[in-house]
Amino acid sequence: MESKASFKARALEIGIADDTIEALIAAGLNSFSKLAYVCAVNPSSGDDTKLKKAIEDLLGSEVNSVDMISFRQLWFESYTIAMTELEERVKKTPLDTPKALPLAERMVRIEKQKKDYPGLVFDQFLETGPCLDRQGSCHDRRWCPAIPSS
Repeated sequence: MESKASFKARALEIGIADDTIEALIAAGLNSFSKLAYVCAVNPSSGDDTKLKKAIEDLLGSEVNSVDMISFRQLWFESYTIAMTELEERVKKTPLDTPKALPLAERMVRIEKQKKDYPGLVFDQFLETGPCLDRQGSCHDRRWCPAIPSS
């Protein structure tokens, strides 16, 4: 829900222009959770005038009807993700397995590790995915159990 990389990848995938996404990110709208709560209206209410106003205020320009189709879709998906993650957080127990990070977020973190540790060769034998998933799960839960060594 907080993955900036996943948010940007999904926005591009549904047809929002890269310069528009960059303008939203510069204005502070850079994750699914922020878009889910950008206005005080439920996406299934059928009224997106508050969404349109919020997007236009952030962009500083008018949004045309064709672009609103993509914004509506991204808003609905963001709201759905937010509600699903809130429900999962309430029902979570310490025995639950870590949730896998979205692929876009995982790739960003792996690229950061490659830059931070230039002496290591990252290949299929030295893949940090499970550790990234565990770390992401700890961050989401705001609690980190002892990680057993293997």
